[in-house]
Amino acid sequence: LSVYPNPVDHTLIVHFIAENFATLQMQLINAQGSAVLEKTVEASVGENNISVPVAALPSGVYALLLKNRGKVIGRARVIKQ
Repeated sequence: LSVYPNPVDHTLIVHFIAENFATLQMQLINAQGSAVLEKTVEASVGENNISVPVAALPSGVYALLLKNRGKVIGRARVIKQ
């Protein structure tokens, strides 16, 4: 799992490789531990790039979690400018 640009202003790209077709959950968690964004993602086999609009979020450090059936399968630290 990788994210770019990081730091980000407007749109974050989340890149990951999936071995199978899957419906995944993506969460962006703020420093207080609250989910500020939740998105369902349909992953295809191979490389996936997901655009995540973050312009409305306040500046700070966030944790991005990618989950499959409730289990965290990827995580990244995101800095919002």
